[in-house]
Amino acid sequence: MSEFGKQNIFLPTTVSRYQIPKLEYGCRWLEVYGAFVASLAFFCSGIVQSYTSPAIYSIESDGESNLSLTRSDILWFASGPSLAAFVGTALSAPLLEFFGRQKSLVVCALPSIIGWILIGFATNVAMLHAGRIFTGLTIGIARAAAPVYVSEISPPNSRGLLGFFPPMMNALGILLGLWVGCWIQWRKLAIFVSIFPILLLFLSLWLPESPLWLLLHEQGESAFKSLMSLRGSGRRLKVQEEMAETRSSIEEVKVSLRNLDWRDLIFRKENYLAFSLMIFQQFSGVSTVIYYLAMILDEATPAGGRIPRSLQPETAGLTVGIVHFVAFFISLPLIDRLGRRVLLIVSGSLMAISHATLALFLYFHLEPNGTFVHATESWLPLTALCAFIAAFSIGFGPVPFVFMTEVFSLRFRGYLSSVATLIAQIASFSVLQLFPIMLKMISPYFVFLIYALECILAVAFVFFKIPETKGKSLAEIEKHFRTPNTLLEEKENHHMSLDRVEVPFVYVPVARLILSDTDMTTTTPTKIYCKSPAAL
Repeated sequence: MSEFGKQNIFLPTTVSRYQIPKLEYGCRWLEVYGAFVASLAFFCSGIVQSYTSPAIYSIESDGESNLSLTRSDILWFASGPSLAAFVGTALSAPLLEFFGRQKSLVVCALPSIIGWILIGFATNVAMLHAGRIFTGLTIGIARAAAPVYVSEISPPNSRGLLGFFPPMMNALGILLGLWVGCWIQWRKLAIFVSIFPILLLFLSLWLPESPLWLLLHEQGESAFKSLMSLRGSGRRLKVQEEMAETRSSIEEVKVSLRNLDWRDLIFRKENYLAFSLMIFQQFSGVSTVIYYLAMILDEATPAGGRIPRSLQPETAGLTVGIVHFVAFFISLPLIDRLGRRVLLIVSGSLMAISHATLALFLYFHLEPNGTFVHATESWLPLTALCAFIAAFSIGFGPVPFVFMTEVFSLRFRGYLSSVATLIAQIASFSVLQLFPIMLKMISPYFVFLIYALECILAVAFVFFKIPETKGKSLAEIEKHFRTPNTLLEEKENHHMSLDRVEVPFVYVPVARLILSDTDMTTTTPTKIYCKSPAAL
């Protein structure tokens, strides 16, 4: 007998109700494919980051190239992509808004292809620098375009999962560059890795455009076709509902932003939260660990002592790269179960403990003939660094990118994502410039104590300021920050606001129920029973 058949229809004139599990989207194959292709842009960025260390050593030991790198050349070879990324970030804003998310991914691949070809066939130092600048442009465009595209094509229940793809692919790119760079000469390495931006170029040509971007540019029919291809042809009613909800949110945003000043837009609460997370992400010291790993391990090696094999730059770099990538699989299934806040708090706490442990080792390292150092020098420094990079990978690595694309205004998401990326790059550049100076001015252990303190501050900021966005649609999140009442928490705790209802039917499936005092709609079906069939 059906569930309804078991119910007594002769009930008091009160509502007998219960919730039926909400119908939600799964990861359709095109959504996964789109997230993977967009994440190839981050993969290419990771290769650019990791190319520096093995390439410099290979160029200096290559007797056939006739290229001689001065100390100044090495500095610009290493920092050139970071500076070019500023320009790429500035270009990403108009690309995302006027040309679309999908076309921005196509454009993202072009400078990387040009850059790797210039490096692979370089006959002088100028060509090397030019190639690094072109590859740096890809970093700037990718960091803004890929998270926005992935967020806008993903359904609410899997947006966190798919949002992990870009930073995870970035870690894989770093690992590949470090590993292949140990075995392949610098020219062959440049030609080899040029395969990936070419792959990104061709695969992104077949991606559907973001339905949200099409709606923002009043291309409703194209938006519906794009959303149908992403969600599946058998979900027409759900697609129509999602289209209506998004269109309604866009219209409300247009009204609310009609008289809004640009300064007000930048400093709105949700934008301030996203920008702050990006700053905390970089001030955790992650760029320091990746770029200055050899320098850190050198500080951890006893003066005049033999360098343990585990602390040799090649071995340590490869170990950190493997941990950086593998750690993403720990948090991959958890982001849409535990939520963003839990992962950020756990991640920040573990990063603080890792930094404090390394600081403790470096403090005792200053003591001559310290028994603690002799007992742990072969494993503790690298273990602390690996623990830090693993903790970063499960939370503060990917979650800020997911969070920013969820909370930014639908109308200005492209511009604001570019601003957030630019802020992160400025913070990263500042950390990289300050670290060598701080090592000389203050003790190494005190530097890592500062990083530990910054991680603790990040945890406190998340605990008191960051709202949970797990399982919410982009339109619902938009309304949460636009209205004074907290709609996200209300939806979690407010199942139904009716106590009595007058209905002429024994059974009524309510597909859309408007909550009181809000304009938010829940799509949870509800069964309502009335007093008797006589009401008919």
